[in-house]
Amino acid sequence: MVRKDKKGRKLRVGEYYDSVNDRYVYKRMVAGKRYSLTDTDLASLRKKEANLIAEIENGNIYNKKMNEMTLDQYYECWCKNAGKSSRKATTFMNYQAYYKAHVLGTELGRMQMGKIRKMHCQKLFNEMIQNGCKKSTLSNMKGCLSAIFSEAEDDDAIVKNPCKNIKFTNVDAGEREAIPEEQVRLLVDFLKQDEEFAGYYPFFVVLFNLGTRVGETCALTWDAVDFSRSQVTIDKSLNRYRKKEYGFTLAIGTTKSRKGVRTIAVNEAVINALKRQKQLQMQILCPAGKVLRVDDYGRVIGEINNLVFTQVNGNAWYEPAIISLIHRIVKKQNDFAESRNGKKLEYFTPHQIRHTYTTMAYEAGIDEKEVAFRLGHSSEVTTRDVYTHLRGNKKQEQEAAVNKIWIS
Repeated sequence: MVRKDKKGRKLRVGEYYDSVNDRYVYKRMVAGKRYSLTDTDLASLRKKEANLIAEIENGNIYNKKMNEMTLDQYYECWCKNAGKSSRKATTFMNYQAYYKAHVLGTELGRMQMGKIRKMHCQKLFNEMIQNGCKKSTLSNMKGCLSAIFSEAEDDDAIVKNPCKNIKFTNVDAGEREAIPEEQVRLLVDFLKQDEEFAGYYPFFVVLFNLGTRVGETCALTWDAVDFSRSQVTIDKSLNRYRKKEYGFTLAIGTTKSRKGVRTIAVNEAVINALKRQKQLQMQILCPAGKVLRVDDYGRVIGEINNLVFTQVNGNAWYEPAIISLIHRIVKKQNDFAESRNGKKLEYFTPHQIRHTYTTMAYEAGIDEKEVAFRLGHSSEVTTRDVYTHLRGNKKQEQEAAVNKIWIS
């Protein structure tokens, strides 16, 4: 091939004339990939060149490469860039967990981005439904995929988000089981009397009487407790993080949503339990260990060392440790009950305590807006959707109704 054609015309950079096959060739390297154009007519070849150059200038050549990436490959890129930097660390970690559990390595995960359509996403959700996944799991999975595809849409790697209009309205949201009142009373009476576990009595009293999320209770600090006004401010949450990505496993961050920040009136049972907890901390002479304070993106911004509830060694409580504590309490009470032919405790989860509070709140006549506020939900619609089967019919003054929820 020569740099002039058979008519003696000078060719541009990248253009060649193949005299053997009597054709014109244009070659260019873009992002490590070689592109070749051919034509029997030089004018026609240069029109193709102009289109290629326009695609390069508009970034479409790079986007074609992303278009050919599998969803799993694009997910890895997303994690390193937009996934981690544009949303809360706790949300990002949840998305990672859902993706790895339901998409990574599957037929959908192995598909090229440009070939994924709504029906492929719908197939994934149909399979999840068949496997017994609840509506909350499906919603979180949809949120994860929508975030990934939205980023791909911005990158022009796909034309539109194939997950945008996925629906699964006929899926059961799942029953929220409250702990029976008889079981709550059995637990509280046991904690009052048992020497080994009596120190945990204030913790469970606060959980049952406030209905706060476990992470919010674990992050409660003494400066958020106002004894004179009988108020508690919920403004942070203790979360778990992946040490590989953030350098630590436990830290205190913001609440789940902006509505999660709230100052709520508490009854005398809570005030007494908190006073008892303060005495216990002073008697044991075990100061709370330091816990990192982080921003929404997992960046360390300080330390906290005045936690209300801590383990015996001064470290912060976190959900797996609380679950382990519950199992030890239930086992000891049941061993005692078996020896006396008494009533046994049933195992329960920390989050069931929140459902139990909500049940009592509705039975006490507290209206949906107040319940939503106290739970830290973004709106009463969230509360209504989750706890429809618990709603009571009675309405009355809110502050008076709050005092009907009394576990001590």
